[in-house]
Amino acid sequence: MDSAFLRDFSRRFFICIFSLMFGMGMMIFLIALNARLEQKNNFQIKLAKTSVKTADKITVKKEFAKKTEKKKKRKKSEAMIIADEIVRLAATKDIKKRLNHKVFSDDFFVALQFQESRACEKAVSSKGAKGRFQVTPIAVQAVVEYLDCLKTQEKLDYRGPGKISSAMAKQIVDLFAKNPRYDEANSKLYFLSIHDAESPYNQKPNRNVFHGKSIKEQQRLALYCYLGGPELRLNPRRVEASGRQYVKNIFGFMKTSKKIRKNIKEIYNYQGNDVDELIISVMREMEVSNQDPRNYASLDKKIIKRKIG
Repeated sequence: MDSAFLRDFSRRFFICIFSLMFGMGMMIFLIALNARLEQKNNFQIKLAKTSVKTADKITVKKEFAKKTEKKKKRKKSEAMIIADEIVRLAATKDIKKRLNHKVFSDDFFVALQFQESRACEKAVSSKGAKGRFQVTPIAVQAVVEYLDCLKTQEKLDYRGPGKISSAMAKQIVDLFAKNPRYDEANSKLYFLSIHDAESPYNQKPNRNVFHGKSIKEQQRLALYCYLGGPELRLNPRRVEASGRQYVKNIFGFMKTSKKIRKNIKEIYNYQGNDVDELIISVMREMEVSNQDPRNYASLDKKIIKRKIG
């Protein structure tokens, strides 16, 4: 073999090996590229599926939120209807005739709301009582049952349900915190449900514990019930010292309210419709000025004059 042949063979062999390696390299590159593209494609598919799932979840959550909101609105509207019915009936002649105004006077209710919350609409107790009169869901349920009882006896045009759930009663109490009219109406009807001779509380086999008692004693028993439940009217000795002090405070506030009312009407000849609010305002200022609202003798009469203007 001559050198020219060897050189040509070597060149061809080198080209063949290079082509083979280049081909293998390209094949490996294409396989890797294809695998990469498949991986990327799979990732995009997975991402798309995840996005669809997320979108579905968001849609489901939005639909659930809408349904929940609708339920809340429906419950609120139902609560509003019942609350409006309570206010309507509290103002009727039938209810006013049933309510003993000597026992449950305007001064009684002024004193009660002052004791309960200092007549603050936004007051909320640790037990969930709300509003000026610190009404509880149980009290609302009792009022609804009492109104339905009168409806059954065909003595009242009540247009609401006979019983309501605790959740519904809570919705109504929330409304009381926003509107003092609901609050006061429910409190009056609650006292009536306990005191009325035709209430189930005072029908056989129960006994009417209010019958024949003095006005003050009837007020005392009614306040015990308001504080601790209707059962206390049957056994007032179970009332604790704090409960007795509670009633004592209200009696003191009642005396002050009565005397302030007399001053406003007789001495200052005030003819406004907001006498109760004026009395509460005076009693608040008494407290701020370190004068005991339970003791009218401690009142600086200039406060009344200043409030009237």
